[in-house]
Amino acid sequence: METLRHEARPFGIQVALVEPGNIKTPFYARPPATGMPAYAGARGRAYDAMGVFERKAPGPDVVAKRVVAVANDPHPSLRNKVTKEARQFTLLKWMLPSGTFESGVRRAFKLAGPDD
Repeated sequence: METLRHEARPFGIQVALVEPGNIKTPFYARPPATGMPAYAGARGRAYDAMGVFERKAPGPDVVAKRVVAVANDPHPSLRNKVTKEARQFTLLKWMLPSGTFESGVRRAFKLAGPDD
């Protein structure tokens, strides 16, 4: 994003990223594509975890409001996080050593299990 912002600036184009985080949408309601059996356990647990996150999430109206606000801002921030979780996720990624952060992601999405 930073590179695109620098490249577009001489042309008067503002570049901004909207980072929504978990949003309640029908995205996870779609039947998942057939996956490789070796990933079935982790995939099922990850989908279950994402479903829990989605049920607690706000609706898409908060994203639409942020997009409109960014579009109307003459000097928008590069990164525009919508949900508390999106802000926390970015902060944790910045603060923690990569191994610790990745371990937390694996735990949150239940990616490490006895069948993996």
